[in-house]
Amino acid sequence: MVKQSEEISKIQSNFLTLLQKQESDIDFTETRVFYNRNSLRLTSVGKKLYCKYYAYYKFSIPKIMKTGQKVAIYKKMTFPYWYSKKQIILFTERDAFFCKLAGFEGWVNS
Repeated sequence: MVKQSEEISKIQSNFLTLLQKQESDIDFTETRVFYNRNSLRLTSVGKKLYCKYYAYYKFSIPKIMKTGQKVAIYKKMTFPYWYSKKQIILFTERDAFFCKLAGFEGWVNS
């Protein structure tokens, strides 16, 4: 768990550094862009910024996500992501490919 937290912190700090270069007039913090310091889940502000600078892939979520599915996504993801009650946005082709191939529930449960 410690290793995962260190990797998440590194990814968050790398992205915030890139954001500062692009949006130099705004001061970004981890909690403004990411849902919390131990997750790669983006806030609405983070989603808007990520969508502005990176390719993204939207998928519908058929039903309300179960807690187990949220935990599975948290453990599975190595790149930032965003979700709401109706959709998930992924920022990697690999995750998007598997989500489309297996369907959302198949991808999450794999």
